[in-house]
Amino acid sequence: MRTVVSKSWDFRTYRIQAKSKCIECGKPISKTFSFEYREDTEPCWVDIEKLKKEKQEWEQESHTCTSCLKKRIKQERKDMTHAYDFTLNTLIEKQEQICSYIADKKRHIDFLNEELKNKVIVDKDGTEWVIYSVRDGWQNGAAIEITCDKVNKVKPWLCSDEVIYFYVGSIDGCYDNYKPLCRCTITDEDFSQRAKLLKGEN
Repeated sequence: MRTVVSKSWDFRTYRIQAKSKCIECGKPISKTFSFEYREDTEPCWVDIEKLKKEKQEWEQESHTCTSCLKKRIKQERKDMTHAYDFTLNTLIEKQEQICSYIADKKRHIDFLNEELKNKVIVDKDGTEWVIYSVRDGWQNGAAIEITCDKVNKVKPWLCSDEVIYFYVGSIDGCYDNYKPLCRCTITDEDFSQRAKLLKGEN
C-alpha cells in the first residue's frame, strides 16, 4: 500500500518601512512594504530589491497626512432638518393612504376570488373559460387579473392545458395570453357542476 505524506508550511513576512513628511504640516508619515515567503526558505533577493524600489519611489513622492486631508474637506454646515418637514410629513400621509388602499383592494380581490372561483367565462367568440383565481394585477399595471383555464371543446366537462389571463383596466405591454375582461361575459354557471351532471347527480 502506497503511503502519501503531505507537508504544510507556515509563511513569514519580510517588511521594510518607508518614511516621509506631510507636505502641509511636516508631520512624519510612514508606510510598510512587505511580502511573504515560506518558513523553510530565505527571502528572495529579487523580491527584496523590488520592495526597496517600491519604497524608494514612494519616498520620492509627495504625501499629505490624514489630518490635513480632513481639514481640506471640512465645510461649514447648517441645520436644515426642518426645511423638509412638509415633504416628509406629506410622504408619511401618502404612505398611510397607500397602505389603506392596498388593504381595501385586497379585501375586494379576496371577495371576488371567493365569489368567482369555478365560474364560467364566455369569450366573444364563444370560447369557454373557467376562473381559477383572481389576483392583484399591479405587476403588469392592471387593476386585477383573472386566471382562467380553457374548457375542452370536445369534452366540455374537462379543462385543457391552455391558460389565459383576463385583466381589468390596462396592462403594460402586449401579451398573447392576456385579454381585457370587458370583451367577455361572466356567467353564474359553476363549472364543477358539469362533472356531477355527467354522472347523473343533482
